[in-house]
Amino acid sequence: MAYDAQKSLLKDAFLAAVEAVQPHHFMTDVAAAVTARFGTKPVTLMALGKAAGAMAEAYLATGAPVAKGLVVLPHDVPTALPDHFTIYHSAHPVPDAASQQAGEALLHAASALGPDDAAILLLSGGGSALACVPPPPLSLAEKQQVNEALLASGAPIQEMNIVRKHLSLFKGGRLAAASFPAPLLCFALSDVPGDEPAAIASGPAVADPSSRQDAAAILDAYQIATSPAVTDWLANPASESPFAEDETLSQSDYQLIGSATIALSAAARIVEAAGYHPVMLGDHFQDNARDLAAWMAAEAEHYPDGTALISGGETSVKVTGTGRGGRNAEFAHALALHNDPRLVALSGDSDGIDGADDVAASLIAPDTLSRAAAASLDAKAMLANNDSHRFFAGLSDQLITGPTQTNVNDIRIILIGTP
Repeated sequence: MAYDAQKSLLKDAFLAAVEAVQPHHFMTDVAAAVTARFGTKPVTLMALGKAAGAMAEAYLATGAPVAKGLVVLPHDVPTALPDHFTIYHSAHPVPDAASQQAGEALLHAASALGPDDAAILLLSGGGSALACVPPPPLSLAEKQQVNEALLASGAPIQEMNIVRKHLSLFKGGRLAAASFPAPLLCFALSDVPGDEPAAIASGPAVADPSSRQDAAAILDAYQIATSPAVTDWLANPASESPFAEDETLSQSDYQLIGSATIALSAAARIVEAAGYHPVMLGDHFQDNARDLAAWMAAEAEHYPDGTALISGGETSVKVTGTGRGGRNAEFAHALALHNDPRLVALSGDSDGIDGADDVAASLIAPDTLSRAAAASLDAKAMLANNDSHRFFAGLSDQLITGPTQTNVNDIRIILIGTP
Protein backbone atom coordinates (compact mmCIF):
# COMPACT_ATOMS: atom_id res chain seq x y z
CA MET A 1 0.00 0.00 0.00
CA ALA A 2 1.18 3.50 -0.78
CA TYR A 3 2.77 5.51 2.02
CA ASP A 4 3.38 2.43 4.21
CA ALA A 5 7.04 3.33 4.75
CA GLN A 6 6.18 6.82 5.94
CA LYS A 7 3.42 5.56 8.23
CA SER A 8 5.83 3.00 9.69
CA LEU A 9 8.34 5.78 10.33
CA LEU A 10 5.66 7.84 12.08
CA LYS A 11 4.72 4.91 14.32
CA ASP A 12 8.38 4.34 15.20
CA ALA A 13 8.80 8.02 16.06
CA PHE A 14 5.67 8.02 18.23
CA LEU A 15 6.77 4.90 20.12
CA ALA A 16 10.25 6.37 20.63
CA ALA A 17 8.66 9.52 22.05
CA VAL A 18 6.59 7.48 24.49
CA GLU A 19 9.57 5.38 25.55
CA ALA A 20 11.64 8.49 26.25
CA VAL A 21 9.22 9.57 28.98
CA GLN A 22 8.80 6.25 30.72
CA PRO A 23 9.10 6.87 34.48
CA HIS A 24 12.15 4.64 34.99
CA HIS A 25 14.27 7.22 33.18
CA PHE A 26 13.71 9.77 35.97
CA MET A 27 13.56 7.83 39.23
CA THR A 28 17.28 7.67 40.02
CA ASP A 29 17.30 11.46 40.20
CA VAL A 30 14.06 11.45 42.20
CA ALA A 31 15.51 9.02 44.76
CA ALA A 32 18.63 11.18 45.03
CA ALA A 33 16.50 14.26 45.71
CA VAL A 34 14.51 12.40 48.36
CA THR A 35 17.70 11.21 50.05
CA ALA A 36 19.11 14.73 50.00
CA ARG A 37 16.01 15.98 51.83
CA PHE A 38 15.16 13.08 54.15
CA GLY A 39 18.35 11.03 54.40
CA THR A 40 17.63 7.32 54.79
CA LYS A 41 14.29 7.85 56.53
CA PRO A 42 11.59 5.63 54.96
CA VAL A 43 8.94 7.71 53.23
CA THR A 44 5.21 7.45 52.75
CA LEU A 45 4.88 7.13 49.00
CA MET A 46 1.74 8.41 47.29
CA ALA A 47 1.38 8.10 43.52
CA LEU A 48 -1.47 9.46 41.42
CA GLY A 49 -2.17 9.59 37.70
CA LYS A 50 -1.96 7.57 34.52
CA ALA A 51 1.73 6.88 35.16
CA ALA A 52 1.30 6.23 38.90
CA GLY A 53 1.93 2.50 38.84
CA ALA A 54 5.04 2.73 36.69
CA MET A 55 6.35 5.68 38.71
CA ALA A 56 5.94 3.80 42.00
CA GLU A 57 7.51 0.63 40.59
CA ALA A 58 10.48 2.58 39.21
CA TYR A 59 10.98 4.38 42.51
CA LEU A 60 11.02 1.09 44.43
CA ALA A 61 13.51 -0.31 41.92
CA THR A 62 16.04 2.33 43.04
CA GLY A 63 16.15 0.67 46.47
CA ALA A 64 15.03 3.83 48.24
CA PRO A 65 13.30 2.99 51.56
CA VAL A 66 9.49 3.20 51.63
CA ALA A 67 7.46 2.85 54.82
CA LYS A 68 4.11 2.46 53.06
CA GLY A 69 2.55 3.24 49.72
CA LEU A 70 -0.79 4.30 48.24
CA VAL A 71 -1.16 4.29 44.46
CA VAL A 72 -4.10 5.53 42.35
CA LEU A 73 -4.21 4.65 38.65
CA PRO A 74 -6.78 3.94 35.92
CA HIS A 75 -8.95 0.85 35.72
CA ASP A 76 -7.40 -2.10 33.87
CA VAL A 77 -3.82 -0.86 34.22
CA PRO A 78 -1.77 -3.65 35.83
CA THR A 79 0.88 -3.09 38.49
CA ALA A 80 3.63 -5.16 40.07
CA LEU A 81 3.71 -3.45 43.45
CA PRO A 82 4.31 -5.24 46.77
CA ASP A 83 1.47 -6.43 48.97
CA HIS A 84 1.93 -3.71 51.59
CA PHE A 85 0.99 -1.06 48.99
CA THR A 86 -2.66 -0.02 48.77
CA ILE A 87 -3.85 0.20 45.18
CA TYR A 88 -6.89 2.05 43.87
CA HIS A 89 -8.12 1.71 40.30
CA SER A 90 -10.49 4.48 39.25
CA ALA A 91 -12.00 6.16 36.19
CA HIS A 92 -10.82 8.68 33.62
CA PRO A 93 -11.82 11.12 32.14
CA VAL A 94 -14.99 11.22 34.29
CA PRO A 95 -14.54 10.24 37.97
CA ASP A 96 -16.42 7.32 39.48
CA ALA A 97 -17.11 6.08 43.02
CA ALA A 98 -13.63 4.54 43.14
CA SER A 99 -12.19 7.99 42.34
CA GLN A 100 -13.87 9.37 45.44
CA GLN A 101 -12.63 6.47 47.57
CA ALA A 102 -9.10 7.02 46.25
CA GLY A 103 -9.15 10.76 46.89
CA GLU A 104 -10.44 10.30 50.40
CA ALA A 105 -7.75 7.68 51.08
CA LEU A 106 -4.99 10.03 49.89
CA LEU A 107 -6.34 12.83 52.07
CA HIS A 108 -6.54 10.50 55.08
CA ALA A 109 -2.96 9.33 54.54
CA ALA A 110 -1.73 12.92 54.29
CA SER A 111 -3.68 14.01 57.38
CA ALA A 112 -2.19 11.13 59.39
CA LEU A 113 1.37 12.36 58.84
CA GLY A 114 3.20 13.96 61.75
CA PRO A 115 5.97 16.58 61.72
CA ASP A 116 8.63 13.85 61.94
CA ASP A 117 7.25 11.91 58.97
CA ALA A 118 8.37 12.21 55.36
CA ALA A 119 6.19 11.86 52.28
CA ILE A 120 6.51 12.02 48.52
CA LEU A 121 3.88 12.37 45.81
CA LEU A 122 4.63 10.94 42.36
CA LEU A 123 2.20 12.83 40.15
CA SER A 124 1.13 12.50 36.53
CA GLY A 125 -1.72 13.64 34.32
CA GLY A 126 -5.14 12.11 34.71
CA GLY A 127 -5.16 12.63 38.46
CA SER A 128 -7.96 15.19 38.24
CA ALA A 129 -10.46 12.42 37.52
CA LEU A 130 -8.73 9.51 39.24
CA ALA A 131 -8.93 11.17 42.67
CA CYS A 132 -12.08 13.10 43.44
CA VAL A 133 -13.35 14.46 46.77
CA PRO A 134 -16.48 16.55 46.30
CA PRO A 135 -17.12 18.95 49.17
CA PRO A 136 -20.41 18.51 51.02
CA PRO A 137 -23.13 19.12 50.04
CA LEU A 138 -21.99 18.38 46.46
CA SER A 139 -22.58 14.82 45.34
CA LEU A 140 -20.36 12.73 43.11
CA ALA A 141 -23.11 12.85 40.48
CA GLU A 142 -22.97 16.65 40.44
CA LYS A 143 -19.18 16.54 40.02
CA GLN A 144 -19.57 14.07 37.17
CA GLN A 145 -22.14 16.28 35.44
CA VAL A 146 -19.84 19.31 35.56
CA ASN A 147 -16.87 17.24 34.39
CA GLU A 148 -18.76 15.78 31.43
CA ALA A 149 -19.99 19.22 30.42
CA LEU A 150 -16.48 20.67 30.59
CA LEU A 151 -15.08 17.85 28.45
CA ALA A 152 -17.71 18.50 25.78
CA SER A 153 -17.42 22.29 25.92
CA GLY A 154 -14.14 22.74 24.08
CA ALA A 155 -12.55 24.46 27.10
CA PRO A 156 -8.75 24.15 27.37
CA ILE A 157 -7.37 21.91 30.11
CA GLN A 158 -6.23 24.81 32.30
CA GLU A 159 -9.76 26.20 32.47
CA MET A 160 -11.27 22.79 33.13
CA ASN A 161 -8.84 22.29 36.00
CA ILE A 162 -9.64 25.68 37.55
CA VAL A 163 -13.23 24.53 37.91
CA ARG A 164 -12.23 21.08 39.13
CA LYS A 165 -9.95 22.56 41.81
CA HIS A 166 -12.71 24.69 43.27
CA LEU A 167 -15.18 21.82 43.40
CA SER A 168 -12.81 19.63 45.40
CA LEU A 169 -11.42 19.09 48.88
CA PHE A 170 -8.34 17.39 47.36
CA LYS A 171 -7.09 19.43 44.43
CA GLY A 172 -5.54 22.89 44.25
CA GLY A 173 -2.97 22.40 47.01
CA ARG A 174 -5.35 20.78 49.48
CA LEU A 175 -3.43 17.49 49.68
CA ALA A 176 -0.29 19.39 50.70
CA ALA A 177 -2.32 21.43 53.17
CA ALA A 178 -3.64 18.20 54.70
CA SER A 179 -0.11 16.88 55.21
CA PHE A 180 1.09 20.02 57.06
CA PRO A 181 3.29 20.22 59.09
CA ALA A 182 4.84 17.07 57.60
CA PRO A 183 7.04 17.79 54.55
CA LEU A 184 5.69 16.60 51.21
CA LEU A 185 7.87 16.43 48.07
CA CYS A 186 5.98 16.30 44.77
CA PHE A 187 7.66 14.98 41.61
CA ALA A 188 5.57 15.54 38.48
CA LEU A 189 5.43 14.23 34.94
CA SER A 190 3.73 17.02 33.00
CA ASP A 191 0.84 16.54 30.60
CA VAL A 192 -0.15 20.21 30.26
CA PRO A 193 0.97 22.90 27.82
CA GLY A 194 3.54 25.09 29.51
CA ASP A 195 4.11 22.55 32.32
CA GLU A 196 2.20 24.73 34.79
CA PRO A 197 2.48 22.99 38.21
CA ALA A 198 -1.00 24.04 39.32
CA ALA A 199 -2.55 22.46 36.21
CA ILE A 200 -0.93 19.00 36.34
CA ALA A 201 -3.62 16.73 37.83
CA SER A 202 -5.15 19.98 39.15
CA GLY A 203 -2.13 20.62 41.39
CA PRO A 204 -2.95 18.77 44.64
CA ALA A 205 0.41 19.65 46.19
CA VAL A 206 1.05 23.20 44.96
CA ALA A 207 -0.47 26.63 45.46
CA ASP A 208 -3.38 27.58 43.24
CA PRO A 209 -3.18 31.01 41.60
CA SER A 210 -6.82 30.88 40.43
CA SER A 211 -9.88 31.83 42.44
CA ARG A 212 -13.42 30.58 42.98
CA GLN A 213 -14.60 33.61 41.00
CA ASP A 214 -12.48 32.37 38.08
CA ALA A 215 -14.18 28.98 38.30
CA ALA A 216 -17.65 30.54 38.26
CA ALA A 217 -16.71 32.75 35.30
CA ILE A 218 -15.51 29.73 33.28
CA LEU A 219 -18.76 27.85 33.88
CA ASP A 220 -20.64 30.95 32.77
CA ALA A 221 -18.47 31.51 29.69
CA TYR A 222 -19.14 27.99 28.39
CA GLN A 223 -22.82 28.17 29.39
CA ILE A 224 -22.52 25.12 31.62
CA ALA A 225 -25.65 24.69 33.71
CA THR A 226 -24.97 23.58 37.28
CA SER A 227 -27.00 22.56 40.27
CA PRO A 228 -27.80 25.05 43.07
CA ALA A 229 -25.31 23.18 45.27
CA VAL A 230 -22.46 23.98 42.84
CA THR A 231 -23.48 27.63 42.62
CA ASP A 232 -23.78 27.94 46.40
CA TRP A 233 -20.42 26.24 46.98
CA LEU A 234 -18.55 28.58 44.64
CA ALA A 235 -20.13 31.53 46.46
CA ASN A 236 -18.79 30.15 49.75
CA PRO A 237 -15.29 31.33 50.82
CA ALA A 238 -14.59 27.73 51.87
CA SER A 239 -14.36 26.83 48.19
CA GLU A 240 -11.17 28.91 47.85
CA SER A 241 -8.05 26.82 47.41
CA PRO A 242 -4.84 27.83 49.25
CA PHE A 243 -2.73 30.59 47.70
CA ALA A 244 1.07 30.69 47.69
CA GLU A 245 1.36 32.54 51.00
CA ASP A 246 -0.72 29.96 52.88
CA GLU A 247 1.29 28.53 55.80
CA THR A 248 -0.06 25.03 55.21
CA LEU A 249 1.94 24.87 51.96
CA SER A 250 5.22 25.96 53.55
CA GLN A 251 6.54 22.42 53.99
CA SER A 252 5.78 21.29 50.44
CA ASP A 253 8.19 21.29 47.50
CA TYR A 254 7.65 20.57 43.82
CA GLN A 255 9.93 19.35 41.03
CA LEU A 256 9.13 18.75 37.36
CA ILE A 257 10.87 15.56 36.22
CA GLY A 258 9.53 14.94 32.71
CA SER A 259 7.58 16.73 30.00
CA ALA A 260 6.56 16.74 26.36
CA THR A 261 9.82 18.38 25.33
CA ILE A 262 11.69 15.15 26.04
CA ALA A 263 9.20 13.07 24.06
CA LEU A 264 9.09 15.40 21.06
CA SER A 265 12.89 15.51 20.92
CA ALA A 266 13.00 11.71 20.79
CA ALA A 267 10.53 11.72 17.89
CA ALA A 268 12.65 14.31 16.11
CA ARG A 269 15.73 12.09 16.33
CA ILE A 270 13.88 9.21 14.65
CA VAL A 271 12.62 11.23 11.67
CA GLU A 272 15.97 12.98 11.32
CA ALA A 273 17.73 9.62 11.06
CA ALA A 274 15.37 8.81 8.18
CA GLY A 275 16.45 11.93 6.32
CA TYR A 276 13.79 14.44 7.36
CA HIS A 277 14.58 17.87 8.75
CA PRO A 278 12.65 18.17 12.04
CA VAL A 279 11.04 21.51 12.86
CA MET A 280 9.92 21.78 16.48
CA LEU A 281 6.78 23.90 16.66
CA GLY A 282 6.47 23.58 20.44
CA ASP A 283 4.33 21.81 23.01
CA HIS A 284 2.04 24.71 23.86
CA PHE A 285 -0.85 24.10 21.44
CA GLN A 286 -4.30 23.88 23.01
CA ASP A 287 -6.54 25.13 20.22
CA ASN A 288 -9.68 23.45 19.00
CA ALA A 289 -8.51 20.33 17.10
CA ARG A 290 -10.14 21.34 13.81
CA ASP A 291 -8.84 24.89 14.03
CA LEU A 292 -5.32 23.65 14.71
CA ALA A 293 -5.55 21.29 11.74
CA ALA A 294 -6.42 24.25 9.51
CA TRP A 295 -3.48 26.23 10.87
CA MET A 296 -1.09 23.30 10.48
CA ALA A 297 -2.21 22.71 6.89
CA ALA A 298 -1.52 26.35 6.07
CA GLU A 299 1.79 26.29 7.95
CA ALA A 300 2.96 23.20 6.05
CA GLU A 301 2.71 25.13 2.76
CA HIS A 302 5.71 27.23 3.84
CA TYR A 303 8.08 24.25 4.21
CA PRO A 304 9.92 22.24 1.55
CA ASP A 305 9.70 18.52 0.97
CA GLY A 306 11.70 16.55 3.51
CA THR A 307 10.48 18.59 6.49
CA ALA A 308 8.87 17.07 9.59
CA LEU A 309 6.68 19.36 11.70
CA ILE A 310 6.59 18.18 15.32
CA SER A 311 4.33 19.54 18.03
CA GLY A 312 2.60 18.76 21.31
CA GLY A 313 0.10 20.24 23.71
CA GLU A 314 -3.52 19.34 24.32
CA THR A 315 -6.18 20.37 21.85
CA SER A 316 -9.89 20.54 22.64
CA VAL A 317 -12.99 19.28 20.88
CA LYS A 318 -16.44 20.85 20.79
CA VAL A 319 -18.69 17.80 20.92
CA THR A 320 -21.89 18.24 18.94
CA GLY A 321 -22.24 14.77 17.40
CA THR A 322 -22.91 11.27 18.67
CA GLY A 323 -19.86 9.44 17.31
CA ARG A 324 -16.76 8.16 19.04
CA GLY A 325 -13.49 9.98 18.76
CA GLY A 326 -10.67 11.74 20.52
CA ARG A 327 -8.96 15.05 20.03
CA ASN A 328 -6.03 13.52 18.13
CA ALA A 329 -8.28 11.54 15.81
CA GLU A 330 -10.33 14.68 15.20
CA PHE A 331 -7.18 16.65 14.40
CA ALA A 332 -5.95 14.02 11.94
CA HIS A 333 -9.42 13.69 10.39
CA ALA A 334 -9.69 17.46 9.87
CA LEU A 335 -6.15 17.61 8.46
CA ALA A 336 -6.99 14.86 5.96
CA LEU A 337 -9.92 16.92 4.69
CA HIS A 338 -7.49 19.67 3.66
CA ASN A 339 -6.32 17.10 1.08
CA ASP A 340 -2.72 18.25 0.80
CA PRO A 341 -0.92 15.81 -1.56
CA ARG A 342 2.34 16.17 0.37
CA LEU A 343 1.27 15.36 3.93
CA VAL A 344 1.58 12.07 5.81
CA ALA A 345 0.83 12.60 9.49
CA LEU A 346 0.24 11.02 12.87
CA SER A 347 -1.53 12.53 15.85
CA GLY A 348 -1.65 10.61 19.11
CA ASP A 349 -1.87 10.74 22.87
CA SER A 350 1.23 9.61 24.74
CA ASP A 351 -0.86 7.76 27.34
CA GLY A 352 -2.19 5.39 24.66
CA ILE A 353 -5.80 6.52 25.12
CA ASP A 354 -7.15 9.15 22.73
CA GLY A 355 -10.46 10.26 24.19
CA ALA A 356 -12.14 7.35 25.93
CA ASP A 357 -11.07 4.63 23.46
CA ASP A 358 -8.06 2.33 23.46
CA VAL A 359 -6.56 4.08 20.45
CA ALA A 360 -3.19 5.79 20.82
CA ALA A 361 -2.95 7.56 17.45
CA SER A 362 -4.50 8.08 14.04
CA LEU A 363 -2.66 8.40 10.72
CA ILE A 364 -3.38 10.10 7.41
CA ALA A 365 -1.78 10.20 3.96
CA PRO A 366 -2.63 11.79 0.60
CA ASP A 367 -4.77 8.74 -0.27
CA THR A 368 -6.87 8.86 2.92
CA LEU A 369 -9.91 10.47 1.31
CA SER A 370 -9.88 8.27 -1.79
CA ARG A 371 -9.57 5.14 0.35
CA ALA A 372 -12.40 6.38 2.56
CA ALA A 373 -14.65 6.92 -0.46
CA ALA A 374 -13.85 3.41 -1.69
CA ALA A 375 -14.82 2.07 1.73
CA SER A 376 -18.09 4.07 1.74
CA LEU A 377 -16.89 6.26 4.60
CA ASP A 378 -18.22 9.81 4.33
CA ALA A 379 -15.26 11.77 5.70
CA LYS A 380 -17.05 15.11 6.07
CA ALA A 381 -20.17 13.70 7.67
CA MET A 382 -18.22 11.54 10.10
CA LEU A 383 -16.11 14.49 11.23
CA ALA A 384 -19.26 16.55 11.74
CA ASN A 385 -20.57 13.71 13.93
CA ASN A 386 -17.33 13.58 15.98
CA ASP A 387 -16.95 10.01 14.69
CA SER A 388 -13.25 10.01 13.88
CA HIS A 389 -12.34 6.75 15.62
CA ARG A 390 -14.81 4.83 13.47
CA PHE A 391 -13.47 6.64 10.39
CA PHE A 392 -9.87 5.60 11.03
CA ALA A 393 -10.84 2.11 12.16
CA GLY A 394 -12.51 1.65 8.77
CA LEU A 395 -9.20 2.53 7.11
CA SER A 396 -7.01 0.46 9.47
CA ASP A 397 -5.13 3.69 10.17
CA GLN A 398 -5.02 3.50 13.95
CA LEU A 399 -2.09 2.78 16.25
CA ILE A 400 -3.20 0.78 19.28
CA THR A 401 -0.66 0.39 22.09
CA GLY A 402 -2.78 -0.08 25.20
CA PRO A 403 -2.09 2.16 28.22
CA THR A 404 1.54 3.26 28.04
CA GLN A 405 1.84 4.11 31.77
CA THR A 406 3.21 7.53 30.99
CA ASN A 407 1.53 10.78 29.99
CA VAL A 408 2.92 13.95 28.42
CA ASN A 409 -0.13 14.54 26.22
CA ASP A 410 -0.37 14.95 22.46
CA ILE A 411 2.34 14.06 19.96
CA ARG A 412 1.82 15.28 16.38
CA ILE A 413 4.24 14.56 13.53
CA ILE A 414 3.59 15.80 9.99
CA LEU A 415 5.89 14.59 7.21
CA ILE A 416 6.01 16.90 4.19
CA GLY A 417 6.85 15.06 1.00
CA THR A 418 9.98 12.90 1.06
CA PRO A 419 13.63 13.80 1.71
